[in-house]
Amino acid sequence: MHGSAKFRTLAAALAAAVTAACLPVIPAGAAPKTIVASQGSESATARLRGSAAEIVHDSTLDSDVLSLNGTSFGGGWLELPQFFEKDCGKGFTFSLQYKLANDNADYARLFQFATVPFGGGNAPSYSSPDISVDVKDKTAFRASVFAGTGESTENDDKHRAIFDLDAAPDTAWHTMTVVCSPDGVTYYIDGKSVAYEADTIADTAKSLFSGNTIQSYVYNSIGHSLYSDKDIRARIDNVALYRRALTAAEVKDLPDDAEFLYTFEENTLEEAPPAVYEQETAKTLGGANITSIPELYTASPDGKLLTKLWTDGSRYYYSVHKDSGETVIEPSQLGIVTTTEDLSSGFTGEVPTATVTEIDESYSMPYGKHHDIRNHCTEMSFPLQKGSTTLTVTFRVYDDGVGFRYSLNKGAAIKSEASQVIFPTGSTFWGNWPNATYEWDMVELSTQKITDAWADYSCPLTGHVGGHSWVVVSEANVFNEDDPYCAGCLRTEGGSRALSWKFGVKEEDVSFTKAFHTPWRAVIIGDDLNTMANSDLIMNLNPENKLDDISWVKPGKTAWSWWSSGGDSPVEYHTQKDYIDFAAENGWDFVCLDFGWALWDDSENKVKELCEYGAERGIGIYLWYGVNNKGHNGYKDSKGNPAY
Repeated sequence: MHGSAKFRTLAAALAAAVTAACLPVIPAGAAPKTIVASQGSESATARLRGSAAEIVHDSTLDSDVLSLNGTSFGGGWLELPQFFEKDCGKGFTFSLQYKLANDNADYARLFQFATVPFGGGNAPSYSSPDISVDVKDKTAFRASVFAGTGESTENDDKHRAIFDLDAAPDTAWHTMTVVCSPDGVTYYIDGKSVAYEADTIADTAKSLFSGNTIQSYVYNSIGHSLYSDKDIRARIDNVALYRRALTAAEVKDLPDDAEFLYTFEENTLEEAPPAVYEQETAKTLGGANITSIPELYTASPDGKLLTKLWTDGSRYYYSVHKDSGETVIEPSQLGIVTTTEDLSSGFTGEVPTATVTEIDESYSMPYGKHHDIRNHCTEMSFPLQKGSTTLTVTFRVYDDGVGFRYSLNKGAAIKSEASQVIFPTGSTFWGNWPNATYEWDMVELSTQKITDAWADYSCPLTGHVGGHSWVVVSEANVFNEDDPYCAGCLRTEGGSRALSWKFGVKEEDVSFTKAFHTPWRAVIIGDDLNTMANSDLIMNLNPENKLDDISWVKPGKTAWSWWSSGGDSPVEYHTQKDYIDFAAENGWDFVCLDFGWALWDDSENKVKELCEYGAERGIGIYLWYGVNNKGHNGYKDSKGNPAY
């Protein structure tokens, strides 16, 4: 680019290479600068998305560059502004410098311009309008030009062109330039035209620039796909867009009059301002038109998880999104239904005023995954009024998930919940069907299988959502009132992938004599299994310990005979000493005497004998006891009294 010390040719940059180490531009402890100002004639900014996008110093170019190290969808990419909203009817030119990593996933996008929102990577059938280049299987770059204005393009030779470029990805620095006009599309690498074969490109290019079609491409990115492909791993520099088709001579020495130019130098970087959310429109899974309520949006403390609230003018819905643009939970309905009122619809008044609180507290536990636990979240609650009834909805948004519950200002008999959890298509779940003892294997369930079934599923339900995020659907603070609630489960109805909350086994309704709140409906969200498994979200949503003295609580490794040998093992007294011996030999702490100990003849003395036998070997004894256990009614101990 003429006259630009920053945007010089790649050859000149390579000639000036130095051996300095690659150092982050962001000083230690400083807030990350995620906004990139344009150095062109247009001032629109670009934005770093995902935790794997950062600015580093590249020793080859002796320049600050964008480093994208995303290994998952939404991991790290650059969101570009709406380039094409005006003055591109006769053509445009897009250029960037890139250095690819050697371990990119297949079909990772170098760049993509699209008409479909970034969202969950679930655009229909790989047919959405887009202009993109990806690394295919690393044997060649693949280019795509799909012309259209909506969610899908017409499937004909005038609107779709997808083809391989006669160039293979490598790990050196290069400049790619794409020149698009009604006359066709030309690709350049390092100023040289790249050959390709595409019979449909001429007509597709004409369609792209007919009418205002090109103006529909408003979702633009580097390194990110609107489908489910993983983000690219690459270094990027000197991203430029011209609202005209450059000549071949200009491509060899890029002019300095780009409308948009992003160089990633320190003086072009800014901290992101506080988020200002705009109203959005969408459709629910059931087809209802909904409008978002920006006043009720709630972000996690680290800003990487966002809960949005929506309404169709009668019902309220929520959705959950990552800062990468990924939708984790699609708009899902809220509300409850009592025997006298439907508190899931009919809310036609003004948008309620929310109360927002940051919760940040610490506590310790004598057992579990972590001893010291931080309870840090953003809590948002808002009232929904229907006559004299106030249904308060409360959300807590954590860095690793969300929880919500309802409070009612009077007693009621709850007939059902309208609460839903709707995950994107392409998800896989592991769970099983409810039973009274939670004794089952986890079965793999595809989204399609859940959609096709009329079935109930126990909590927790684990899922890999859209191929991107790991989730666990569960509940917390269930038995929380003088009149306790009941455990819940999830259900689907044939033809829908919406998971709805319902009462658990043998429960038809739950009644309260005074004001109450429901359990937390919770979803743990993580990028990987480690984050999911180490989450304290369920613990944080449960109430505080009410015991003054917990010194007697002694967690430890326990040997347990249930299902461990042939016969009715838990009822067999003589096997328990073997378990005590095993625990002692392996340095464990306890043995659990499961269901059946109360049925032994002379059970009191036998339990005493086992406790003494264990104490001699440093092993404590637990007794299993089924409190309120409806599954063991009728069992009598050796004295004829109810065993449980």
